[in-house]
Amino acid sequence: MDAFRHVLVVIDAADEQHKALKRGLHMARLSDARLTLFLSIYDFSYEMTTMLSSEERDIMRSNLIADRKAWLTDLLSEFDTDAIAIDISVVWHNRPFEAIIKEAIKHKHDLIIKGTQVSASFQNLIFTPTDWHLLRKAPCPVLLVKEHEWPSHGQIIAAVHTGSEEEHHQQLNKRIIEHAQSMSKVLDASVHLVNAYPSAPVNVAVEIPEFDVSEYTDALEQHHVNRMAALGREYG
Repeated sequence: MDAFRHVLVVIDAADEQHKALKRGLHMARLSDARLTLFLSIYDFSYEMTTMLSSEERDIMRSNLIADRKAWLTDLLSEFDTDAIAIDISVVWHNRPFEAIIKEAIKHKHDLIIKGTQVSASFQNLIFTPTDWHLLRKAPCPVLLVKEHEWPSHGQIIAAVHTGSEEEHHQQLNKRIIEHAQSMSKVLDASVHLVNAYPSAPVNVAVEIPEFDVSEYTDALEQHHVNRMAALGREYG
């Protein structure tokens, strides 16, 4: 995966399956990427211990950070990490998404991997507030993963927007497709482009009787089909 050489793996101590870690190790074996295991910790009670001096609170935080680093080292011993370059980073921060983003910017990570939660009753993915903040604000691509293996010869969907002439939309299409192609090379997967577009407003035929909704719908569809075909040809 040429685009992803330095991967930030967000560790969730409550995740017994360690989804992000497993996916990060798998990616590192496929692409020779360097991993940084990242854990953000915070305990409000330590900030409220007024009987302790500022220096004593700093020592307590440092001890907690050291304890969590030792836990991550022990956790790694349960996995096959031969020939994989791995760093460990534990920080004290009360807003995990900010800590993750700061780490990604500081060390120029080009991919963030984070596990998601699955509702046992509905088997649906649950995105936490941290997930949404990362998707909106992270400086690099974010890979949210659940507990299943990547299939061999799988398929990747790249969702693009072909209906806009705006430069920022075209540049985003380019980045999405290039990342999808990078992943497809490593995963031996095929890339498919998908584009959605709105149909004519339902009430337009009532407000403008001479407006031919059927003709407009056909022309709109053909426009998007042509634009999608051109985009596909551009990227092979």
